Amino acid sequence: MNPMKHTCIAAILLIASAATTPTMAYTADIPSHVSLSNNEPQQPLYVIDNRAVTLDEVEALAPTDIESITIVKDEDAKAYEHLGDISNGVMIINLITADETFVATDIMPMFLNGGIETFQVWVMQNIRFPAEMVERGKEAKLVVQFTVNSNGYIPAESIKFLQEAEEPFMEEARRVLLSSPRWVPGIENGKKVSVQFVLPVIFTLSSNTTIGL
Repeated sequence: MNPMKHTCIAAILLIASAATTPTMAYTADIPSHVSLSNNEPQQPLYVIDNRAVTLDEVEALAPTDIESITIVKDEDAKAYEHLGDISNGVMIINLITADETFVATDIMPMFLNGGIETFQVWVMQNIRFPAEMVERGKEAKLVVQFTVNSNGYIPAESIKFLQEAEEPFMEEARRVLLSSPRWVPGIENGKKVSVQFVLPVIFTLSSNTTIGL
């Protein structure tokens, strides 16, 4: 891995382990020999766009992708405990994103070497019918709007339901979208941009599975 990609990130990780104050934001250049390791003890929970990510995803970021990094611990970290283990603090990474959002671009975002159709298949494979809705014999059709931003992530704030249903169905759809692997961003005029999509999601009891169309 290119050590230049460790700029800021490695310094923040070292501070997270030794921090004694509840909240801090820090950015610094570091020597090229400093590296992150998958065996690094006391790793924090990494959060990008309100979703937990792996250390590999953090290390894959280029310094030019990062707008700011904040470390929170103790009481301040509790706001993120629904995303994972916060006992070693939380590293919140805010990425630089394009301001304008498109619905069509010169090169559309790519998902696992495919496009929106590949994502639809992935959604079908990973979404689950809410157990309480099965017990109640409920079905639903949702229409969800979301954005793949210029860094390839689906931000939580971009998820909107154009056609709603009972909350357990919407929570499950939201969960799956936020667990999406990183996309390859769309390109417009040679620049990475944010692209908006609309996806119907159908929950049907006939096969006891969830279908995204």
